[in-house]
Order: sequence, then C-alpha cells, then structure tokens
Amino acid sequence: LERIRALAELAEQRLRDKDGAFDWYLKAFEVDSRAEWIREEAERLAGEVGKWPELVTAYEASYERIADPIDQLPVMLTVARVFEEELANTEEALRTNKRIIEIEPQNEQAVGALERLYTATSQWTELLEIYQRKIEMVVDADERKEIYFRIAFLHEEELADPDRAIDAYNTILDIDADETRALSALDAIYQRLERFSDLGEVI
Repeated sequence: LERIRALAELAEQRLRDKDGAFDWYLKAFEVDSRAEWIREEAERLAGEVGKWPELVTAYEASYERIADPIDQLPVMLTVARVFEEELANTEEALRTNKRIIEIEPQNEQAVGALERLYTATSQWTELLEIYQRKIEMVVDADERKEIYFRIAFLHEEELADPDRAIDAYNTILDIDADETRALSALDAIYQRLERFSDLGEVI
C-alpha cells in the first residue's frame, strides 16, 4: 500500500496527473477497502477530475470483498450520496439508501436521503413509512410534533385521507394539548366535512 500511495503522490504532485493519481488510489482501495485515508483521497480526486462514475463502480464492486455488512456502510453511504448529489441518479440513490436501512434501520443519513428522494418523486406512501421510522428515532417532543405535522399534511393534501390526518393532528395534541396549529387544522377539517359534533370538542 505504501508503494501505491507513493506512486499516487508522484502522479499528482510531480507529474500533475490527477487522473493517474486517482487510478492509483482505486488500486489501493482494491487492496484495502476499509482504509479511510484511501477513500478520502479517491473521493477528493473524483470530485476534481470528474470521476464519480468510476468511483461508484469501484465502491460497489467492493461490497463482495467486505464480508460484514456493517463494514460496508461507510462505502455504501458514499455511493448513495454520490448518486444523489453528484450524478443526479434518483433511482440508484433510492436503491442504495434502501439497502443501507436494511442493514442499519435507523441510519440518519439514509433516512434523511430517503425523505428527500421520496418527496422529490411524490412517493407518498413510502414517505409515510420514512416518517414513521423517524418518529422511532427521535425523543424530543418538538421534533416528534413536526414529523406528525408532515404526516398530517400528506394525508390531507396528497392522499386525500382526512381521517388519517385527523389521527395525526390528535396525536400532536396528545403531545401538546395547546398546539394551536393542530387545533386550527382540526377546526378546518371538521368544518369542511361538516362534522359539527367533533368541531364542538375542538372549539
């Protein structure tokens, strides 16, 4: 590895050949796919010389070499980020992030990415599943309220399911009985549905 590192540094610093240096770091990655310093250099150069597709190919090929799925995560998380941010490949970003949460169900980076990706692609049912997962991950009452507000919005605006929206708003009120946004939202839904007996309980 030290010889490969020296050759990579020679290519970049003396020969001004960043493409060549990138190739050497990929060779080093084949030797040791867990070494953080190798990934840092490979990713830096991938950004500088536009080699993200080659990086992803090399990283995905490493999964078979890394026996423990937990040890695959640092590489897989980079692949997911590159697909989403550098290559704008939503389908592959979704696939990779879903694979990550199969390994680590509460991985914050993957859950956050799936929230963005499902929102961008209007996959509302899948987004609801992510929100349920986020609820399991947070303990702060204000954070939980905000997630339930998003759930209520989806049910009300995107899925046309006012009953589920009402359930979400009531859950918010279980957390904070004085939450005026939830009370106002329930008031509007009950009036629209002409459920005046329920409306009387809110007023």
